[in-house]
Amino acid sequence: MERLGDILKQRRRALGLTLREVAEKAGISNPYLSQIETHKILSPSPSVLKKLSDLYSIPYNGLMERAGHPTANNSRQVVFRTSTGDMEITKQEERELHEYLRFLRSKRSSR
Repeated sequence: MERLGDILKQRRRALGLTLREVAEKAGISNPYLSQIETHKILSPSPSVLKKLSDLYSIPYNGLMERAGHPTANNSRQVVFRTSTGDMEITKQEERELHEYLRFLRSKRSSR
């Protein structure tokens, strides 16, 4: 699954915009935008995502989901059972846990 920062960077480049141009047009700081694109900020605020969604013509709900924010599509809670107890997680968190588990298993099998 493509990460939020990668999606935003690809769209910015496809539109022929620099980080500075986007920051100015969207009213967000250049360093903040850079940190989103480089995955240092994984879950920017919904207001920032709305600005980028409008500027890039990308569906807002898709950006919200990639950032891990609840949406109508991912708001259903799932119970995650562990040896230390149960916890409710979102569908997005469930997908990320599956991805991480596959990663751990692949590292084990490559030894």
